[in-house]
Amino acid sequence: YNLLADAPRGNFLNVPAVTDPEVIASQAFALLVTLIVNRDITNSLDLFQVAYEPDIQQKYPHAKKWKWFLGHALRFLEGLLNMMVSFLFIVENSDVLEIFLDFTAVQFVSELDDIGFFIADRGLLPFDLTNVTKHVKGVRMKFKQNIRFVGSSNASASGKKVKTGFFCLYALLLYS
Repeated sequence: YNLLADAPRGNFLNVPAVTDPEVIASQAFALLVTLIVNRDITNSLDLFQVAYEPDIQQKYPHAKKWKWFLGHALRFLEGLLNMMVSFLFIVENSDVLEIFLDFTAVQFVSELDDIGFFIADRGLLPFDLTNVTKHVKGVRMKFKQNIRFVGSSNASASGKKVKTGFFCLYALLLYS
């Protein structure tokens, strides 16, 4: 089903033109909660503070620097896509229940990777996956010294700036 195909001319996002105050409040609340619970952006930026150490290849021969950066970049991209999809589902609904059902579904799907890791770590999946999660949790790397990321003293602050920017963009798009 293509949500954007039914949009009237001049209203590309198919935002309902006239909505009840409780729908507007629900949309704003759902957008705020989306920003708060989306940890992938902040966590991926935090991990850019961790120094990739070539010594890790002695223990894990397939560990490469490009894989390290690709993993962080894909996690960041997943967080961005989660927020974009959540935004579309939230603003295109004019029913409070539908807003929260769609929001919950998108959040569940975006957390499936963390849920899978948690289940494997608890030993509820085949033995090989349990061992891999134990290895992953056991890897320790050093933080970079004196890092400045996007004009900030740390990546976590940059993640918060990205989320604040998204909230402002959401508010502008939703209420313009």
